Amino acid sequence: MSRKIQIKGLRGTIYKRGDQSYRVQLSLGRNAEGKYDIKRETVRGTERDAIDLLTRWNVEYLDNTITATNHQTVQKAYEEWIEFIREYRKPNTHRFYRERFESDILPMIGHRRLKDIKLSDLQKIMKEYPTKTSTTSVPCRPSGVGARSTRRSGKTSAETWRPKQRPRNKRRMISGAGRKCRRCIST
Repeated sequence: MSRKIQIKGLRGTIYKRGDQSYRVQLSLGRNAEGKYDIKRETVRGTERDAIDLLTRWNVEYLDNTITATNHQTVQKAYEEWIEFIREYRKPNTHRFYRERFESDILPMIGHRRLKDIKLSDLQKIMKEYPTKTSTTSVPCRPSGVGARSTRRSGKTSAETWRPKQRPRNKRRMISGAGRKCRRCIST
């Protein structure tokens, strides 16, 4: 069965589980709730690999940078986070986040462990469910290099940019704060 390996001078235990499988375990003491926090991981490889991992954990333990093994799912993390959002953000923000997560993200990865989620998983979700952006034009806004106009036209800023020309008359002066566009000046 499993054989316990205790290394002198190191806090923690290594259990031999199979031919090339070792369970490394380090007790971190009691947490704020009074329960023991434990860091565990299975190492597939040699005994030396397991000892190296336990040594690394001991260094992190002495530096107070180690955290307990977390088997929290995305759903549980979302519930904690959305409660924080409800308390500290505006109601519309809370509603938007809740709708977005519950309709798009949680059905796909809500059951998975938080530590198993990779960047590629999130990119896949964002590609499948893109955010809805406004594509309506803004009245009395001159077209030019601005972010809105490039987003609307689908062109890059280099394609949209034109060298500044000297206006021929006052109606052509469309840039600058507080000035109106040609449509508004002529009426």
